[in-house]
Formats: sequence, structure tokens, C-alpha cells
Amino acid sequence: MATETLTHVAAPRVAGPKIITPLPGPNAKRILEADHRYISPSYTRSYPLVAKRGRGCIIEDVDGNEFLDFTAGIAVTSTGHCHPEVVAAMQKQSAELIHMSGTDLYYQGMVELAERLSKIAPMKGPHKIYYGNSGAEAVEAALKLARYHTKRQHVIAFLGAFHGRTMGALSLTASKPQQKRRFSPLVPGVTHVRYPDVYHGCVGGAQDADAFALGCARYIEDKLFKTVLAPEEVAASVVEPNHGLGAGIACINLRRQSGLYRRSTGYDGCAGARRDQERRSCGQSHVEAAGRLAETRRSGWRCAWPRADDRGGDRYRQEGAHSRRSRARSGCRSRI
Repeated sequence: MATETLTHVAAPRVAGPKIITPLPGPNAKRILEADHRYISPSYTRSYPLVAKRGRGCIIEDVDGNEFLDFTAGIAVTSTGHCHPEVVAAMQKQSAELIHMSGTDLYYQGMVELAERLSKIAPMKGPHKIYYGNSGAEAVEAALKLARYHTKRQHVIAFLGAFHGRTMGALSLTASKPQQKRRFSPLVPGVTHVRYPDVYHGCVGGAQDADAFALGCARYIEDKLFKTVLAPEEVAASVVEPNHGLGAGIACINLRRQSGLYRRSTGYDGCAGARRDQERRSCGQSHVEAAGRLAETRRSGWRCAWPRADDRGGDRYRQEGAHSRRSRARSGCRSRI
């Protein structure tokens, strides 16, 4: 990629923080006061840093103070701030075509990027690619797609999750009460259950963590589906690769821990997966063909919830050597 237009972009220097004024500095204070007068308070900021420029992992504020950016933007500048090749691509595109609308016209770049994404996607193809402006918009699209395709209305989400602040994404969110305060009623049909956080939910070794995670999954199957939620009415389960707001909790291996998500929804995927690398490590797709019948083989038995087009109500099946009761007595473990 050509970079001739970037003679003004200096290579990032490796250095630590450099503080030359009290914080916030005089220029920052002036901007903070103006921000307070003119900017919506819906923007929540945790510290009075007024950024001016960034190079690599360094952010410089309006007073010349330099900081190490441990947040990588908001986990989106994986190549560092103002990487020369990224800037060159943006400059080239803005000089050719600065506006696009995929709902009106066709664009070569949309197709080429979709083809490249399909080649590295962690789920089996064929793939259809949808472009969104944000993670919250991706979650909204996943929620609509799951309901539309399956003709089901209910969704399972997890306590502690953060999916966004638009109404559908906010309905799936269960991170802090403040995020929902005074916005009800939210989108109906969302049920929250405990997330198998093996880092904080149990003590002991790997076997204890495994048992705890399976217990969280079994709660959905053995309690939720038998008391308040009809499994054949569940359109999707929504899971984050990094669960929660901020640092988050690493995603458990859902394929290994339990076939529950495929059995309950016929939908093997997780919405809110905002980063390709995390999706690959999680082993889950962002949006797959919701409503597809999925069969899980576990210790010699198989069970499946009905397809989206089934009309026979709860057609739960068990096949094989072990019933649930005999599996419980024999201590059989899951094999996904």
C-alpha cells in the first residue's frame, strides 16, 4: 500500500508517560468547562484527559502531556493510534469516495471485504456479511434476525453482560442498574440467567470450575425450561466472548461445557461478539442461521429441540444408552 502522502506522520517513538503540567492542564480545563456547557451529559467520562493526537500506544493531550494508552482506544486500535498504513488507506478512500450507502448502491469494497471476512470466519460457510456502525447495532441486528428467522420471541442473556445502550441491546444488558434506570419498559421476552464465571463463582481446581459451569448451564435446562420458559419459544442465546463491561470475563468453551445453547434454541452462535480475534478464540459465531436443528451427542445420547418450522410443540427427544437419570447416577460427563 502506498504511503507517499504520509510524510507528516512520524513513526511512533517508544517512551513512557511524560507529564509537564498539573492534571488537568490549563488548556484541558478550558475545554472541560466548554464541554460541560455544550455537550450532552449522556457521554460518561472517567478522567479529564483531553486528547489531541495519538501515535502507537502514546496519547498526547492538549497541554503536551503524554500518556500510555492501555485501553487501545476502546479495544479498537489494535495496530496502534494512526498507523501509517491505516491512515494511508483512509486518505486514499476519502479522496475517491467519501460517502456510501449499502442500501442504495453497490460498492466493490463491500464485496471485497466480505470475501476476506468469509475466508477467516470461525464458523462454517457459506456466509452472508452484514456491516454495522457499532457493537450495539450488531446486537440489534442479531436480535432481529434471530426472531425473524425462527419466528420465536424469547431470548436468553446473562447476568453481568453488557451489550450496548440502544433499546434492544440494553434489554440484553445486565451490568449495572444505572444503565437501565428510567428507561423502562424495555424490549420484552428477555430472560437473564447466571453466567458461568469460574473465576469468581467457585473455589478449587479445574474439576470444580467445570462442575460449576455445567451447573449454570443445567439450571437453564432443568429449571428455567421446566418452570417459566418454553424452550421451543427461544430464538437465541446471547453470549459475549469477553463477558461484562470493561476488562470482562473470558468466554467459557461453550462447545465443550454443554450442548445446551444448541439444544434450547437450535441456534449455535453468540451475539455481541465484536472482535474477530475474540470470536475465533471463543469458537462461536456472531450470527449463524438461527432456528437450524442442532443435535448434540453427549455420552451416548442425543437430544434436540424442534426446528423453527416445527408445529408439534415440544418434540424433545432422547436417544441412546443413557437417560438423564442414569447419566446422573453413573457420573457421565459431557463430550461435545
